Amino acid sequence: WKKFDDCLGDVPKNDQVESVMIYIGYHGTRTPAHKDIMGTMGHNIMLWADQQYDGDDHDEEEEFTDSHALWFMCNSKDKEKVSEFWKQKGQDIDDDNYFMPVEDLLTAPFTVYVVEQREGDMVLVPPEAAHQVINQG
Repeated sequence: WKKFDDCLGDVPKNDQVESVMIYIGYHGTRTPAHKDIMGTMGHNIMLWADQQYDGDDHDEEEEFTDSHALWFMCNSKDKEKVSEFWKQKGQDIDDDNYFMPVEDLLTAPFTVYVVEQREGDMVLVPPEAAHQVINQG
C-alpha cells in the first residue's frame, strides 16, 4: 500500500488508521460488490472454516468437504468499465449494496477473476479493485 493512489499514504504516519475487520459468514452469505475504501489494498485471511456434510443420511462412510469462499474480482485498471457495467444493471458499484449475479458477470466487458479461498488462504485485493464474495459450506 502507500502507492500514488492510496490516500492514506498522504496522512502523517502518527495519524494513519489501521483498519482491522473480521467477517463471519455461513453457507450462502455474501459480501456485495464494492471497492475497499481510500485506495487501500485488502488483506483477507480465512482463519477457520467449518466442515460441511456432503452425503446422505446413512451410516456408511460420511463425505465431508471443506467450506470455502468464492471471490469475484475485477482488475483495478477496469474500474471505469466496472462502474458503467453496474450502471447498465441499474446499480452503482460505490453503493456497496448489490451482489452481481454470476450469470451477469459472465457477460461483463472486462475480465472477472475467480478465487477460491480455503482455510489458511490469504486473498489480496488490489487498490480500487471491485470485488464480491460468497461463502460456500
